[in-house]
Amino acid sequence: MIKKIISAVLVCAFGILLFGCGSSEKVQMQEAKEVVADYFEDLKSAKFDKASDYVSSDYKDPLRLEEIEPALSGLMLGMNASMNTGEEFKKSFHQFMDVVMNQIVNTYDIEKAKWQKEGVVDVQVNFEGKDLASFDPADLDEDANTYMESYLVENQDRLTALYEEKGEQEAYKVILDELSKPLFELLEKHVKEDLPDITYKVRLRVEKQNDEWLITKSEIMN
Repeated sequence: MIKKIISAVLVCAFGILLFGCGSSEKVQMQEAKEVVADYFEDLKSAKFDKASDYVSSDYKDPLRLEEIEPALSGLMLGMNASMNTGEEFKKSFHQFMDVVMNQIVNTYDIEKAKWQKEGVVDVQVNFEGKDLASFDPADLDEDANTYMESYLVENQDRLTALYEEKGEQEAYKVILDELSKPLFELLEKHVKEDLPDITYKVRLRVEKQNDEWLITKSEIMN
């Protein structure tokens, strides 16, 4: 009996050195859940560059969350080219992005994690937000252009006089100050009110590659 106890202790001690004596699975599941949580937090905060650090190069997102930034950035660049906007406009745009992502990634709950094998964990997330499949950048583009055209028509005489008196740069500055906030409030309203609410259950595969946990694939379960 004593020999068996000593043997079990030695086996466990050896296991601790190598794998944590049965705790390795729990550690890996916790690490995988932390990666998923950080990924969603960065998306929710519109930190797309940081969020991309948590996914593999060939990762395909079925929720299409990472498509938002290039779509809206393209919209912003189009406005910037037509209006010669400056820093205040960009600031309003990034504030708008924060609002959009907080709507699209409204809440998420990491429900459970399942260890598959060494270095492979599945994490299940309950996700609530706005239906990105209903999001069409062209709708935003149309609303934005309509608003800008209306603003320019209504203020044409005043802006023309300002341009002639103060010059091009001062006229653009006034346009920027007056246009950016109400324009992006209009776009925020579109996202909040026009996109339908959705609830998804998502399973994400997290794998350890070169000592780094990365999300390699995900699927919508409902």
